Amino acid sequence: MSREPVAWDIYWEGIRHMTVRAQSIADQYEDMERYRIVPLYAEPPEVGELARALVEKLDVVHEDPAYKGVWGLHYVHGGHYTGPTYTDELGALRRALAQYEDKGGTE
Repeated sequence: MSREPVAWDIYWEGIRHMTVRAQSIADQYEDMERYRIVPLYAEPPEVGELARALVEKLDVVHEDPAYKGVWGLHYVHGGHYTGPTYTDELGALRRALAQYEDKGGTE
């Protein structure tokens, strides 16, 4: 997902100093020690698309035999994972995505 900035906020010692619409102007401030340049984009990334991509990648990982084998091997050698899991959060995200997609991908 490659997007080009439409403007740049220029911060001076943590305070927004100005917004410029030309990269050449923003570049002039880049070398100045007290300035920080933040690119601005026309629209934020589509959260639904990013969440769906994450869920799909997790599904691929969870179904990979090598990934499954790690847990089996760990268990056989006396390891019993009792740490935190993300099962509830992943289920909630799946439900939210289903509702989001039923509405056509709008809030």
